[in-house]
Amino acid sequence: MSTEFYALKYNKTRQVKITNDEENNYERLRLYVNGAPYSVNAKAGSYVGCGIDAAHSFMGYFVNAIPRSRIKKYVKVTSGPSDFRKYANKLLLGGIIFNPGDDYFTTPAQLAVGLDKLTKKNLTSRKDIENDTIRHNKGTNSSIIQKVRHHLRRAIPVVALISKGNHWVTIVGMDCKYKTNGDIDVEKTCVWYLDLTSGEDCYAKFIDLKILGWSSFWGRQYASSYVSGTVISLKSDSVLYADKWSKGWNSKIYEVKGKQYLFLLKPSNGLVHIHNIKADGSIGRNIQTYDWTKGWSNINFYTVKGKTYLFLMKAGKGDGYTNGLVHINKVNDNGTIDKVIEKHDWRSGWNKIEFFYFKNKTYVILNRDDGTVHIRVMNSNGTLGEKVIEEANFLKNSKSIVGTDIQVIETENAVYIYGINNTGKRTIYSQCKFYLKNKKFNFEQIDTQDWSTGWVRMNIFKASEKKSYLIISKGVSRNGIMHIHKINNLKNDAKIGKLIDDNYFRNKFVMGLVPMEQWSNIQYFKARNTKLKLFLLDKYSGRVRVINMKNNGAFENDLVPSKELKYYNIEINTSNEKNAGTSAKVFITLKGDNWESPEYHIDTISDDFERGSRTIQNIPVDKYFGEIKKVMIRHDNSKSKPGWHLQSIYITEGNSKNKWSARVYKWFAKTVGDKKIQREITLEKMPKKN
Repeated sequence: MSTEFYALKYNKTRQVKITNDEENNYERLRLYVNGAPYSVNAKAGSYVGCGIDAAHSFMGYFVNAIPRSRIKKYVKVTSGPSDFRKYANKLLLGGIIFNPGDDYFTTPAQLAVGLDKLTKKNLTSRKDIENDTIRHNKGTNSSIIQKVRHHLRRAIPVVALISKGNHWVTIVGMDCKYKTNGDIDVEKTCVWYLDLTSGEDCYAKFIDLKILGWSSFWGRQYASSYVSGTVISLKSDSVLYADKWSKGWNSKIYEVKGKQYLFLLKPSNGLVHIHNIKADGSIGRNIQTYDWTKGWSNINFYTVKGKTYLFLMKAGKGDGYTNGLVHINKVNDNGTIDKVIEKHDWRSGWNKIEFFYFKNKTYVILNRDDGTVHIRVMNSNGTLGEKVIEEANFLKNSKSIVGTDIQVIETENAVYIYGINNTGKRTIYSQCKFYLKNKKFNFEQIDTQDWSTGWVRMNIFKASEKKSYLIISKGVSRNGIMHIHKINNLKNDAKIGKLIDDNYFRNKFVMGLVPMEQWSNIQYFKARNTKLKLFLLDKYSGRVRVINMKNNGAFENDLVPSKELKYYNIEINTSNEKNAGTSAKVFITLKGDNWESPEYHIDTISDDFERGSRTIQNIPVDKYFGEIKKVMIRHDNSKSKPGWHLQSIYITEGNSKNKWSARVYKWFAKTVGDKKIQREITLEKMPKKN
């Protein structure tokens, strides 16, 4: 069993504790704040809606106690059809039948939009991180667990719509149980969640939450965003470059004479832009513009004997697209495009083209809709040479709604060709091997698999002779999921290895069907500063990003390795005297014989210091101070009702048995008694319990 702590870079008191028990096949994830598990200790106060409370506990993880009154300015609450029932209940029936509190509800869209605004306003210290609130829905219990696990592993809580769509809570931990084959055991997976509306920390089986498998009354009547399987969280990407261009671009990054360039082309009108790429991987200025005929849809760059060439093909449909038209252009040493050196007019259907290098020669693989594969060698002058392979049935996409994608990896003794075909009901994955044996070229299939539907994009990056990575994405997907896999055994079969990372990207749709936003262009590249990057371009909206990646092919995230924090647990009890609660801010200082701590503001996600309430907060420290003899407690006499009657205080040193307490029973008020609002209180050491 192993245990590790990871903390958010910008606030190292926000952590995730990850415990892996490989022997028993389970993984425990638990969010920590100030050294202890994130929890609630009391109800938030008067009922304002579970959506507000869930947003309050979600934001309370990042920022201490944003008032619910401020949360309500961002997260909207809708009054449902029970307004009339409430009226009838109050005036006619005296509260006998109807619940007078059931007219508040927050839709998933309202909560996601509100959280997005709150995080962008309050998490501004993360200058190199782009925050996006992402709303997942539908799927299976296993896929929902994967999404929750993804965010918890990144030390981010998850808001979930549970109880068949009737209640919002915040998930802060998970016991994820796995089967022997590595699949998630849904029946045995459990979660911790905070229910601020009831003031409870809960632990339950995931399936008992009933996140999935319901048809919402609110969804049918009032809010289309009410969808079974809804969970909402924050995704944080390390973004090097972000911009929004005009719509419709296809792209390809290429290299000439040690410099990198970005080629952009609009198939709809033939407009071409070429940008240089800076040494750090960000996108530089536009160095060249061309106005070509419309219809060019396939872009590839390749090198023969040190010279770079551009391969263009028209593979679209409609007037002016001329299916099968091919141009090959020289590329100048400054990255601009030179004259056409070869033209072809093939029959329609060729839709995917990739170039690769094998035994000191350049080859091109051409894939048709009917599954036909041609591999041709390129001549020394960059033109198309003889055909060395002609095969059928590599990937058929006659029934596909989005087409196929292919990628290649070159090794010393073979080239491996990977293809995916999304049919709408499933994704067919195939891997083939191209090699030379007895002076004869061979092409054979070595692997085929059925994947879940929706996988439409793939990109492979060869980091070294020993390391390669595959990224695949569900482009036409409300969740925009991406998986990154390691490629195993490059010298043997180069098959897809274990999942090393995943990510989700927010997509937008018209009428829930037609994509408005999705990452349609995905490309790994290593910048000239040797750092790995991921280029993302959305042709539907024009959004463009360059994402920082780790050297192991995974996404750069907002976490740093950490350790278990030291902390003091402070419990302050407000008495039940009339008007005992305070609206003022309360501060505490710990004191010993020869030391004094900094002053700490006591501020939690609950309504603090109300009459008869218990307020608990953990205070992180670099080291324990020693025996605590006294505390200095004060308030700032702010707001309308600052007077406060303190009953008692308890202080515990972390997880130890060292505990101190004091019974106070005194007013801190300028209008009562001795009119003091600051007092030094002597503590007693409590006996240690076995």
